Amino acid sequence: MMMQALEAGGLAVIRNEARDQITRFHGGFAYAANPVGLYEMSPEEMEQPGFPRQHDGKAVKVVVAALGCVSVHDYRVAFMHREVRQIVASAWRAFRIAVSATDIHAWVDEGIRTLENRRDVRDIQHIEYANLLTDPGLLFKRLDWPIDNEAAARIITPELWRCR
Repeated sequence: MMMQALEAGGLAVIRNEARDQITRFHGGFAYAANPVGLYEMSPEEMEQPGFPRQHDGKAVKVVVAALGCVSVHDYRVAFMHREVRQIVASAWRAFRIAVSATDIHAWVDEGIRTLENRRDVRDIQHIEYANLLTDPGLLFKRLDWPIDNEAAARIITPELWRCR
């Protein structure tokens, strides 16, 4: 939902629309992780030389497990935090993937350490998923990115906060 909001606010986003349909390949489930799309690229796209330099000035979603694919460049990072039990439940409901809370904590901790130790990351803004859904206007104002904060906030749909 964050990527959709950034796009609505006027920031160009990079996405693989075929990957957005990934939850449909797990047919028969009554749950879609994000009905509008995942706004993700494939792992193969992220492993291309120079990724994501070719997308300079655009928002690119990178899941924690793929941070190692990101080449040296100048980055502003919005690091989305969500309660681990919600991630575990969502992964199971959407993909029937069983992930442990221990693994998620380790991935997040390693991801934050990786970002904090990179000289090319000029700004890391930590965002709580709950805050995105409860007060998106304030969140986008504090983010201070070149977007229309009101347009971005209008996209946020609290009803999609499932697996609480």
